[in-house]
Amino acid sequence: MECLTPLFVRQRFLQSKLDIYGARYAEHIRTLDEDRQIAQQFCPKMMKAFDQHQRFEMFRLKERIGEIMEKIEDVQKKIEHKLEELRAVILKSESGSIDEGKSQAWKEI
Repeated sequence: MECLTPLFVRQRFLQSKLDIYGARYAEHIRTLDEDRQIAQQFCPKMMKAFDQHQRFEMFRLKERIGEIMEKIEDVQKKIEHKLEELRAVILKSESGSIDEGKSQAWKEI
């Protein structure tokens, strides 16, 4: 049986990555109007290209956030599965000798 520590580390890593992309997305939304005004001031003919670029950036960030969230869900499912395996080992050991079962369960952890 695998140790749960790598799964928890992976989950923490993905969560921090999600926080970073979430902050980028929020910053992008916050500065969108300001950037649009600046672009319109300096090059009004390029507004269509600017808008397309902004839509693409937002789509890309949303897509990346979605991918990270899916990975987090996968890791959480793996953690739940490992916990179920641990519960099964503990229940199995409780049906036998308590001391022997505990030592067996801890060896597998």
